[in-house]
Amino acid sequence: MKTFQYFIVIVSMFISPLYAADASSSSASSQPASIVILVPPSVLENAKTFLHPNETPETFTDFSRAGSYRDLIDYLLLRRALVLGGNTLPIIIEPWYDVSYDRMVLRLRSGHAAVFSNGIWREDIPDDDRQLKVSSPLLRFGEMETGIYMSPHNPKLQSTRTLADVQKLTAVSSKQWRPDWNALQQLGLAKLHDNVHWESMMKMVHTRRVDFMLIGFTAHEDLGYRAMGITLMPVQGVKVKLAGSRGWVISMTHPAGADAYRAIEKGLLLLREEGVITQAYRAAGVINERVSDWKVLNPDMNIIHRKD
Repeated sequence: MKTFQYFIVIVSMFISPLYAADASSSSASSQPASIVILVPPSVLENAKTFLHPNETPETFTDFSRAGSYRDLIDYLLLRRALVLGGNTLPIIIEPWYDVSYDRMVLRLRSGHAAVFSNGIWREDIPDDDRQLKVSSPLLRFGEMETGIYMSPHNPKLQSTRTLADVQKLTAVSSKQWRPDWNALQQLGLAKLHDNVHWESMMKMVHTRRVDFMLIGFTAHEDLGYRAMGITLMPVQGVKVKLAGSRGWVISMTHPAGADAYRAIEKGLLLLREEGVITQAYRAAGVINERVSDWKVLNPDMNIIHRKD
């Protein structure tokens, strides 16, 4: 029994620092003069690999560099926008280990953090929301195009060419991602599965429990999406537009939220004027010239609540 108790103490010493930020009395959240940014651990790991030894998120400017993904670009643009917007408050990075979109939003509403590093669908935040504000667009309405990504071992990858072919397929997404879910419902699929875990979706497609999921295009030569040791490939010649625009959501209940929002908006304006935002998402493959002539399967997008 003593050995077991000793083991529990040792394990807790390693685990507790990771989750300390989730405590309701988080020291990061109680500092009124700090901007707390929720960042998925995968983004932080990608940033370590992507940035050169002499670069920091604040000083990074080479957004034309290949090898980035959308969520990494979101994070780097956020840090750059804060600098350009004149922010002088300290930045606290809080790894976000949860996978639920709704829980992330609730955490911002409660004021435990100021901003989430990933862009979200701006249409998800009502204009009259007093707890949250959404930034100007990172990706403007209609700029977000996605591929129909399958396992390369799925024989349907080669035989799917038309909307009629797609309608025979099964897919997975999340009802929490309204533009994604709405677009898939419009396609009239054989079956659409709801799952809040991105990793689970990847595995479902990889093991062919479902045929596909919608993924933004990448900068890889073959347009393949690679994560968790899994490679998914897009059906050639067809794409799906998502009826929404993407931006950062900022907590107005966090002590530094209002300051963060003002700095982000000012910095975003400068980045947009300099053409940096479009350049960055082109480098990541999200805005992708190689699929410009692919057929849009849902040309008549159902607009939920458009924000320009």
